[in-house]
Amino acid sequence: MLSRHNHPRTSPVSGGSQGFTLIELLVVIAIIAILAAILFPVFAQVRGKAHQATCASNFRQIGSGLLMYAQDYDEMTPPLVNGDITKLVLEEGNPCAYLGQVIQPYLKNWQILVCPEDGNASDSSYLRQAGLPPDTTSARLDILRASFSDFGYNYFAMTPIRKAAAGYYSGIGLSEIAQPSSTIAGTDSAVTNFPLATGICNVYPPDIMYSNGLD
Repeated sequence: MLSRHNHPRTSPVSGGSQGFTLIELLVVIAIIAILAAILFPVFAQVRGKAHQATCASNFRQIGSGLLMYAQDYDEMTPPLVNGDITKLVLEEGNPCAYLGQVIQPYLKNWQILVCPEDGNASDSSYLRQAGLPPDTTSARLDILRASFSDFGYNYFAMTPIRKAAAGYYSGIGLSEIAQPSSTIAGTDSAVTNFPLATGICNVYPPDIMYSNGLD
């Protein structure tokens, strides 16, 4: 009587598993590169849209802060600098305050004044630019946060200097704004004449800027 024996199947490649050939690896790398070229711009666009939404939200809150200030101060716009600008110093007990400090009680968040695209908007960056140590107190930091704000206030229209000799900026009555629907209170801002480009708290209207030969 004949007996049958089952023999295990053997791999065509003895002593290990079969690997990829060089051609197969190159094909995989090429496919990954093509996918990356397709997807990266999409990711960048999504990121840009998210930043746009953040900026729009920030501007709405800043606008609300400006209006709440006006309601509390007899319908007057907030000044660019509250007090005598000639006495504006980066010290404790500073008698003046920038716009960002003036409206901060209504915002309650310094990040609202920061553009998400500003990679240098951080306390450590502000301190480096001002040449101050990293353990600087929060009171002095607030001056820097307000100074390097990414929201540029249109101070020519909203808070002109009324007492130029003394350096006093003064808000104006809302009723003094002749064309409120077309008057820009502020915009995104940037300054590049610092070691690190960042925001600036005041902006020039284009007609004033170019008439003074500024670039």
